[in-house]
Amino acid sequence: MPVPRSQSPEQLPERTDAHIRLMRAVIKTLGSGAYRSFYAPNEEGKIVDVTQGGKLSCAFYLSRLLVSQGLLPCPHVTVPSTVDCLTSNGWSSAEEERVGDVVLWTRADDALHLGLVVPSDMFATNSSIKCEPVLLRQEDSPRLGEPTFFTHQLIAADPYSNSDFDLFYEAYGADVE
Repeated sequence: MPVPRSQSPEQLPERTDAHIRLMRAVIKTLGSGAYRSFYAPNEEGKIVDVTQGGKLSCAFYLSRLLVSQGLLPCPHVTVPSTVDCLTSNGWSSAEEERVGDVVLWTRADDALHLGLVVPSDMFATNSSIKCEPVLLRQEDSPRLGEPTFFTHQLIAADPYSNSDFDLFYEAYGADVE
């Protein structure tokens, strides 16, 4: 659960750039149980929770977050379908990470995991342990495997200021896994 906020989103200065809108959305989702379940029929036609109570919700979380900001047309529940949607909707491979980029990790066991690059050398992702969105420190990410980054044309065209994000995090605060 996120720590108490010193200011509500309405009290922060209005910004229109894509980075600030996206980071505001990230902070609002941390600790939320809204991404724990997505029900769909399995091969036998039985309705099941395909996210397994939030253990497999990284694609669902990330895609819903990007949909809320107009950066994807619809949410997805699997990593491969999310990556396909990214690449067909203005997202392209990036050589190095930037705030607002999507990160795809490929673990040693070939499992895939998605997150979002946020300021202060962290990533926003769904925790398969807590079954909710969390902030993950960059030094903890090697356990997730080799990263691949994707950037969106709106994010790439919108330079950001580190001081903007420092003020933003001071105002909001957040738990880090």
